[in-house]
Amino acid sequence: MIQRIQSVYLLLVFILAALVIFFPIVEFHADNQTFYLRVFGFSGADGIENLPNASIIGILTAALGIISIGTIFQFSNRKLQMKLNGVALLVNFGLLISIFLITDKAVALEKVYDNLEYTYGAFFPIASVLFIILANRSIRKDEALVKQSERLR
Repeated sequence: MIQRIQSVYLLLVFILAALVIFFPIVEFHADNQTFYLRVFGFSGADGIENLPNASIIGILTAALGIISIGTIFQFSNRKLQMKLNGVALLVNFGLLISIFLITDKAVALEKVYDNLEYTYGAFFPIASVLFIILANRSIRKDEALVKQSERLR
């Protein structure tokens, strides 16, 4: 059934992935200039917009949103839901790692380590990990309930 609690958790993962698009992930301050790491690259800086692999954050965020919505509609196949949640968890960890690696590249390029602030956008993937784990727990509970009811028949 689509109205189960795991659907709510997975919808929250989708919403958090969508919110990352609107919020900056990291804010840098250097030489009276502020620039931001956003989902598809840097904004507000000259010469750093072309940092390689900055768009990987956007690709992984889009993949996380698509996987979470796709998982909601696999409600009749709980084993597939758990597998897709595992894939979403891997994508989410890849997203977190790419955020920190790209931030380190930008810090090495601009020497702004002391003036670095992680904003709301950096914490949304961390919350998504929690919601994916909670969804998996709920799916496992449903699976155990179905197996128990089949034993009683």
